[in-house]
Amino acid sequence: MLAYGYACYAFLRCEEEEEVKVSIVLAKARVAPVKRSTIPRLELLGAAIGASVASTILEALKFHLKMYFWTDFMIVLEWITNTEPWNTFVGNRMKEIREMTNVEDWRFVPGDINPADLPSRSCDWSELLRSRWWEGPKWLYECPEFWPYKEIILPEEAMIERRKTVLSKDYPLHCLLLRFCQNVRANSYNLTKELSYKEIQRAEETLIRIIQSEWPSDKREKYTQTIQFYGENKILKVRSTLILGQDAEDFVRPTVLSDHPIFRRLIDYAHKTLHHAGVQTTLSRLRERFRIPRTRRLVKEVLQKCVTCRRYASKPVVPVVPAPLPVDRINRVAAFEVTGADLAGPIYLKRGEKAWIVIFTCAVYRTAHLELVTSLSTEAFMKVLGLACVTYEEMVTLLCECESVVNGRPLTYLYDDPNELMVIKHSDFKQDIKGNESVDLDIIDAKHLHKRIRYLQNLHCQLRQRFRM
Repeated sequence: MLAYGYACYAFLRCEEEEEVKVSIVLAKARVAPVKRSTIPRLELLGAAIGASVASTILEALKFHLKMYFWTDFMIVLEWITNTEPWNTFVGNRMKEIREMTNVEDWRFVPGDINPADLPSRSCDWSELLRSRWWEGPKWLYECPEFWPYKEIILPEEAMIERRKTVLSKDYPLHCLLLRFCQNVRANSYNLTKELSYKEIQRAEETLIRIIQSEWPSDKREKYTQTIQFYGENKILKVRSTLILGQDAEDFVRPTVLSDHPIFRRLIDYAHKTLHHAGVQTTLSRLRERFRIPRTRRLVKEVLQKCVTCRRYASKPVVPVVPAPLPVDRINRVAAFEVTGADLAGPIYLKRGEKAWIVIFTCAVYRTAHLELVTSLSTEAFMKVLGLACVTYEEMVTLLCECESVVNGRPLTYLYDDPNELMVIKHSDFKQDIKGNESVDLDIIDAKHLHKRIRYLQNLHCQLRQRFRM
């Protein structure tokens, strides 16, 4: 199937004394990009320019009009009406379309009665004259009850652009089981192979209800003080502070889940979908849609049972005895007392000159110091060692910022509890520990100074002990 471009057109429909008049207002067509793209993506671009055209018309007319949008591609219609986390290309176009239009106004029209389908497959002037490009389709002159309508069926191609979610593995089986139950109750015979969006949504809600129904009430009451629950379609969700935001619905109102065998399978599926990522990445993906008490513990338990991860993380049978730390790593030394040097670059300046970054690294505390040189000669290097300032102010400022970022990395674990100790950074070893209070100079005496010095020395000892642990 070839597509030479994508297009949209806008008609104005007026009803006067039982007479319907339709006239073309604006049309826009684009040539397909040189970079090869899929047909669904081209159709999505056509829907995006259609939403832009509608917004332009509303701004020009200065009054409210009821807008209807039609597309002849079921995949695009499913993308627009569904709030799933699509990939970057589809997600950005979906955001534009939803900002300019209402999702409820989008409908499906067959391609043989869609005049906007002509530019996508090209046509000569005679076919254009025979078409209803200028007058509009015949069904537009009829009552809205007779306009084309078709239930949205989730095509399999639509899932290609979808980000993998943790519930997709259990969709097909539950959808078919629910369809069987519906056929038995209604005495109907729905034997279509395609799964509609409503069936998938119903299967997902059923799985969530199963998990939430087996959550003990006594454990649920423990989190009522920290998490605000509310029921939506008999599903427990969290009322967050991001309700007024424009993020996805599942992110603004995440669903509450608990420790359950189904949820453990979902964790395992998310872990494998992310190519056996670690606890932090898997937990981040789960929290895009769900809020689970003590999630980190559950994720760790599931990941510890992963055979692939255990094979790659296995240790040798004969334990390796760690080598003793070097003397420079153990002795109490000042920062940069044992230093290594290296060069990075070159960096091209505006005047066409080259510059190199001299990196000084402390062998004990791993802190870094950056300098700038314009030559690789020994004289330039010695000049950097002897001078405390350089002439390139902007570059020096940039190097200071880089140095601050490198030395600001945490060395210890950052706890959620505010009562825990502060995290240790590389920069803590380069400068003295500063107090928050200022001492009145009029009341300073020798006793106070000695006490303060002993206090600072004690803090230095504790800091080095924490670093070596």
